[in-house]
Amino acid sequence: MFTSIALFCMVQATPAPPPAEASQEASEKAPPASVPAEEKKTPVHSSVMEYPNQYLNITSTSPVEPGTDFFYGNWPWGSDGITGNWGGARNQLIKDGIFFIGEYTSMLQQNLTGGAEQAFFGAGIAQFELTFDAETIAGIQGGLLFMNYSYSSWYNGRFEPFGSFTPVGSVIGVNNNFPQTTSIDQGQIDQLYWQQMLFNDQFQIAFGKIDSNVMFMGMEPAGGFMYGSASVPPSAIQFLPSFPNAAMGLQMQLDFGEHVSGAFGWWDGTTNAFDPATGITGPETGSRGPATFFNNDGNWFLVTQWNASWETESSLPGLASVGGWVQTGTTATQGNSTTGVDDVPGVYLQAQQIVWAPDPAIATEGGGVALFTRTDWSPDTKNAITYSITGGVSATGVIPGRTADAVGLMGTWSKFSNNAAIYQSTLASGQPGAPGGSEGAIEAFYRLQVNPHLMLQAGIEWISTPGGGDPSSLDDSVVPYLIVNLQF
Repeated sequence: MFTSIALFCMVQATPAPPPAEASQEASEKAPPASVPAEEKKTPVHSSVMEYPNQYLNITSTSPVEPGTDFFYGNWPWGSDGITGNWGGARNQLIKDGIFFIGEYTSMLQQNLTGGAEQAFFGAGIAQFELTFDAETIAGIQGGLLFMNYSYSSWYNGRFEPFGSFTPVGSVIGVNNNFPQTTSIDQGQIDQLYWQQMLFNDQFQIAFGKIDSNVMFMGMEPAGGFMYGSASVPPSAIQFLPSFPNAAMGLQMQLDFGEHVSGAFGWWDGTTNAFDPATGITGPETGSRGPATFFNNDGNWFLVTQWNASWETESSLPGLASVGGWVQTGTTATQGNSTTGVDDVPGVYLQAQQIVWAPDPAIATEGGGVALFTRTDWSPDTKNAITYSITGGVSATGVIPGRTADAVGLMGTWSKFSNNAAIYQSTLASGQPGAPGGSEGAIEAFYRLQVNPHLMLQAGIEWISTPGGGDPSSLDDSVVPYLIVNLQF
């Protein structure tokens, strides 16, 4: 029986700015250029309830754009944070160029049928984010320093003999933003990096410990879903340096005019490094600093993505991206190989389009009814997940009187390698099962923005043959959930 209140969210409620030109970080735009920063007044009320929900990924956090509006008055119900303005200190920090965001998210889920075991499972994560605006603090135009610390904890132990914190058996993941971790509790600096904008903000470069899913592979309209393929192409899930294993890296993006951009990323790939002589993988980069970036044995994750945006005649924005990645060095497989594989590549293609909005201002802020789709491929001789296709629809800013609420429906299907050396499914007993097969999912959710600092989301996932196998190792699962996100 589903008795929980789930508190985990793939999105956070971020105060929205006045209508402005659309950008990739729709929820974190600066004020219009015609309003000098020194003349910008403190807002008189929170705008969270007046703007569409931006589907932000709770574990792939990004810096606050200097100039973003926050309102910490009208405590407790009308404030952007439950802790309020700290006696005025919080607004003073913002004026001084220091932005603090704290939040707690938790998930409680119940596997009603199928999978490895029918049981409750859940986890929570506290996030503390600091953005230092270097222009305000030190006069360095276009520069900022970002740090994010997280503490995550499972509410349950491992399900034995299956050996996982989740009893479903999904390889893609039914709890998108809280993927499998190696310990029941984990505290770490997830991100710590310097970002610099150059050439009239046409070129962005960042170096440090970075979550690669912030710039690469994400689709904003898919950000509210729990199932793993919503935020990452399934063939890249094992390799992408993202929570809980962000890594030291260098990322760059260059805008070629108004509608075309290209990005490149180079990360420490040591999390997936495999030594055939010892059978040891890692060490994982999530809780580590820069050591394995500067002393690396050839285990890198490289990715590039090219984006093209447009607007329809009705001023409805769309975006298409094509990307490719490679994990270099020797990596372990999810099969019975004892030697591993070398240099795993992959490609992906994704697109999103707002097809209807109540008015152009809502569409500019990322609201309206949006369609999204993605497909990806990686060779079945090197990768356990060789192909997938995902598609869905989400909507926010369209319900009268509930502008910040959101709703979504998504379907996805992934194919596993038929090569037992590359992939073997897992039986409920924890023993290896058959290779091949596929895993599919359908998910629906509704998100309720209760007030500026409290969000609830209820949803349900149907997982077809979790973990695949031909014949399948596990029966279909049905997993309802409820999510709560609280902003400090």
